[in-house]
Amino acid sequence: MSSNEFRIRKTEVGDAFYLPPVERSAGQVFKSIPELAFIADDQITDVAGHLAAIDAGKSWVAINISDSSIIGFLVGEQIGADLYIGEFSVAAPWQGQGVGRALLKQVMLEAKREGFSRLTLTTFRDVLWNGPFYGKLGFVILSSENTDAYLRDTLRAEAEHGIPVEQRCAMALKL
Repeated sequence: MSSNEFRIRKTEVGDAFYLPPVERSAGQVFKSIPELAFIADDQITDVAGHLAAIDAGKSWVAINISDSSIIGFLVGEQIGADLYIGEFSVAAPWQGQGVGRALLKQVMLEAKREGFSRLTLTTFRDVLWNGPFYGKLGFVILSSENTDAYLRDTLRAEAEHGIPVEQRCAMALKL
């Protein structure tokens, strides 16, 4: 599959129903890491959550050109001058095909155009398609003293949910 086989656009209300299955599909890759396999079947964002992000204008989708299906999405939230990436998923059959990279690059451009100063997120430090992926795109791991309160709160909530805190980090990309 090539970049010519998909396009990126803002998410529309009618797309919301199709996003939870993409997130569920994307999570299946965690089954390859025994201590994180539970994530594959963990809770996902429901349609109402997606509708709220769409209403706020902070949701983008990757569309398969051949059949108009949604193959990936990114949902953000404005927190001050930051665009916090709350969920970023690419359907399993499309992983490793450049969809995630294209989706994130489009969001970077739009966030910069909208006046955001940074993109931020929490992720697994060493999982190949998490921390190292973001690092290749210019994100840096934030030291504990440089981690904003909302990111510390997110990491704390993730730990309470059973996510191994020692494997997590907050990252940011200056725009």
